[in-house]
Amino acid sequence: MAQPTSGITERMPEHYDLTLLDPDNKLGRDIAIMRAEIEELHAKLARMPAVIARAALGIIFSTAIITTLLGWWFLAR
Repeated sequence: MAQPTSGITERMPEHYDLTLLDPDNKLGRDIAIMRAEIEELHAKLARMPAVIARAALGIIFSTAIITTLLGWWFLAR
């Protein structure tokens, strides 16, 4: 079975080359900034389970305290 083709057999002109462009000669700086931002996002994502666990423990502890106080109040009546 033949692969479908577009019928275009010409090469793209050189001015449409899709390589990385570096007009201001600061490509290294830009890559360093992107890496720093990716590392920051990675650190934030790594802390998420701890934040969720802390919130869950707070909810559990608060529920236990409220239940205990309400139980004592009902028994005292």
